[in-house]
Amino acid sequence: MSAPASNEKVAVCITAVPGTPQLKKNKFNMGVADPVAKLSAFIQRQLIQDEKLPSIFLFLASSFAPSPDSTIGELYQVR
Repeated sequence: MSAPASNEKVAVCITAVPGTPQLKKNKFNMGVADPVAKLSAFIQRQLIQDEKLPSIFLFLASSFAPSPDSTIGELYQVR
């Protein structure tokens, strides 16, 4: 599989773990050059109304937690 172009976008689908707050919209597009930290910040902004949310944990395909400096494009290639 070849690497996506830097201006390309990929679809991101977020699935919440049972018992955690749900996002209003769970599918959206992100640039392949965007870092995982941007995704994490986006999710935190969407859930800001929940003051009891101390932190969020992201997993790719329910198997590993990507580092905040990994890009969305790198994770897209792993899938």
